Amino acid sequence: MRLLCPGFPGHSKRQTAKQGGTMKSKLTAFLALLLAMIMLIGCVAPVEKQNKDDEDNEDPGIPVKVEPTVEPTLDPMADTREVQYVLTPYQRDPTWYEKNGVKWDLPTYTPKKLEAHAKETIRRCLETDDVTDLIPLYSYENVMNLNYISLDDKHNGAYAHISYIIFDWTHPYVYVYKYRKQVMDLLDTMPDAAIVYDADTNTGYMMYDLDNGMRLYHMLKYMGESDIQSATMTQYLEIEVLGNPAMMAKKTSFAEFDGVLKDGATITELADVDPVFNAYIDYMRKGFFYSYLNTKYVDEEGNIKEGAYERFIESNRDYDRPVSSVLILTDGVLKIYWDYDGNDYVVGRYEFREDFIMESFGIEVSYKIEDRYYVG
Repeated sequence: MRLLCPGFPGHSKRQTAKQGGTMKSKLTAFLALLLAMIMLIGCVAPVEKQNKDDEDNEDPGIPVKVEPTVEPTLDPMADTREVQYVLTPYQRDPTWYEKNGVKWDLPTYTPKKLEAHAKETIRRCLETDDVTDLIPLYSYENVMNLNYISLDDKHNGAYAHISYIIFDWTHPYVYVYKYRKQVMDLLDTMPDAAIVYDADTNTGYMMYDLDNGMRLYHMLKYMGESDIQSATMTQYLEIEVLGNPAMMAKKTSFAEFDGVLKDGATITELADVDPVFNAYIDYMRKGFFYSYLNTKYVDEEGNIKEGAYERFIESNRDYDRPVSSVLILTDGVLKIYWDYDGNDYVVGRYEFREDFIMESFGIEVSYKIEDRYYVG
């Protein structure tokens, strides 16, 4: 007996055709039965759920709308104050620019008006015991100069503010006297400020809140010869801004940096301890350089050139004004001098003083602030 398999020798065409006809008949019958079953199912009404247990056993893969159990609360960082912006050169002297056909849709101020406003700001702060409610809110991106501005707009008076949060302002006071920074210089570009000043110690500070939750401090020291307690408002405007500006994101103690703060530690590692270092990262990777378009640091389009970070550190070190940051901690003041290792900014060296006084180019600068003016 031979077994005949399709495709193999001995498999007759007649026998294959006969088998194909039989299979075709069976397939037709099967499809007819299947169609009848589908029609029958379609006539059956859907079954409603009978109890809650059925709902609980529902397929978890099916998304179910869930109503909130509590009313949403406001973001703790939400702020109702109006966000302010640093004044541009055009806003401070529109006449000069408008003579050259430049016109920006921005509010403008005269030097006389700015000086009168500055004196009123100081008077209001000196007459207030707690200036917390007087701290203005400014745009973080604006103050840190994080938005690119073209060379044309810069020449037309719209260039960004240079905050210089990584330089010690005592340096120009000691070495380049005509470039010393005074209270009026700050109020000329950021007209509203909260000012705390102690006439007994001739020291104080200015405060600005930023809309990312951080606070900016400028340290003050009266270097005049007359008695500040009987000074006129004009003399208050001439109080020097010395030392580094300080940034704060939260209350932090020196002990929290234990095991992390050391020579060679990256700024990214320090940001894991205190988020304030993110502000310095933003400024030292972008904000500072946007002020120097078409230079050895940045091209005309705002692209930072290769090797710019290294040159930035080295050139300022050559001028004896090392790039540095100051943090006001709960138990002292910390100053970090930065280096660059080819990949990230790193700690070159650091100083910590429990008395909150940092010597700066031969001048003692106090970073002591009242507890109520710490962030958080």
